[in-house]
Amino acid sequence: FVAVAIRPRSWRGGAIACLAAGASLGLGAATKWSVLPGFGGVALVSLVITARSRGTDPSAGPLDLLGRRGRNALLLFVAFVALPLALYVLSYLPWFGLGHGLADFVGLQQEILSYHADFAPTPHDLASRWWTWPLLIKPLHIWGASAVGGREAAIYDIGNPLLFWAGVAALPFAAWELVRRRHAGLALVALGFALVYVPWAFTPRTEYFYYFFTATPFFLLLLAYALDRLASLRRGRAVVTGFVVAAAALFAFWYPLLSGVPIPREWRSAYLWLPTWRDECRVVEPL
Repeated sequence: FVAVAIRPRSWRGGAIACLAAGASLGLGAATKWSVLPGFGGVALVSLVITARSRGTDPSAGPLDLLGRRGRNALLLFVAFVALPLALYVLSYLPWFGLGHGLADFVGLQQEILSYHADFAPTPHDLASRWWTWPLLIKPLHIWGASAVGGREAAIYDIGNPLLFWAGVAALPFAAWELVRRRHAGLALVALGFALVYVPWAFTPRTEYFYYFFTATPFFLLLLAYALDRLASLRRGRAVVTGFVVAAAALFAFWYPLLSGVPIPREWRSAYLWLPTWRDECRVVEPL
């Protein structure tokens, strides 16, 4: 939605895109606070557009703070402050229905903030550092159980190895393309990836592989850009087609461990490609 709002076909279309983006961020923040850096990303995009247009370029759309004699600024306040805040509060309706009031709501937000600010790192054998997540060095076993006939069922939090490892290779290429081509769409995707991934490098708390979830869509879009560029080369389309087929086949291969489908116990070793994938299935205990 932000991408649509940057160069909208009409101001009205851009305004609707801004409202949709704000609603998406509000719903995301109501689900997990790791979405909050997205608001900073929108603010940065708006400041860049405003600095370039300074209210004089009608094609800049509603993200130009100085455009339309202040109406853009009002729209952005509604779209990215009032609307997300309203959706965030509305997500607590079941909680308010239990008898809690506004003062309780404010106090709860303070407790959440204090919890995250003062969270002390706790050693855990399933924990992993942020830089290992794209490399799939330490995926997470979530659940496991024995089944009839010598079969086992498991749910394993892991990405498609082909997509993830190819995505790691695509990151420096995307950075080079960003510098060389100054592609606005690529810059927007790279900004989204950086906003939800890089902060984990400065977080002292205990981390797990599933924290990479919010960065994964941007990570895979950067891979898609690299594949699109590869497809434009001679015989590149055939290579990309083969890559997509292989990725789909690998998903089918991993599906039993992604979904809990029971498989023969002796098949388990076929999935343990790295030594760090050999942990027993166990649930991360609630804190």
